[in-house]
Amino acid sequence: KKINQIYNKIMKKIITIILVLGISLNTYSQAWTKVFSSDQVMVESTEVDCNPNNKEYPFSYLMLKFTNLTDSEVDFDFYTEIWYNGVKNEQVKNDASDEEIEKHIHLQAHESKQGDCNSNGNFKIFYKNNHPKMDHRLTRIEIQQIKTK
Repeated sequence: KKINQIYNKIMKKIITIILVLGISLNTYSQAWTKVFSSDQVMVESTEVDCNPNNKEYPFSYLMLKFTNLTDSEVDFDFYTEIWYNGVKNEQVKNDASDEEIEKHIHLQAHESKQGDCNSNGNFKIFYKNNHPKMDHRLTRIEIQQIKTK
């Protein structure tokens, strides 16, 4: 009986470790695509399904990863130009929106910061609704550098 209890505890730990590793590998095995690069900063993107409420059709987001390519701290000011279904989304700042058009990222030397499903607007962009009757999807993105210091 004692051997069975020990065996069960070990198996539970092994299963937990396998599940955690599987989730971690799934999260970090995304293929990144370069969307912007300068001498100082590189921006890459990958598509991720986010389903915090276990909906039947999760939303997909384009996660952004910012990498400092230098030996110094970098402040990167930028804005995004995005197209949905081939139509440019005009981003106009208004008082009803709490999100700025101009974005700012601070990076330490050789640091990378990337988005996840809980990230704010600097690190993730709505990509598509996965419902079969919804045909609203991101078709193009451009990162426009304002300044890097």
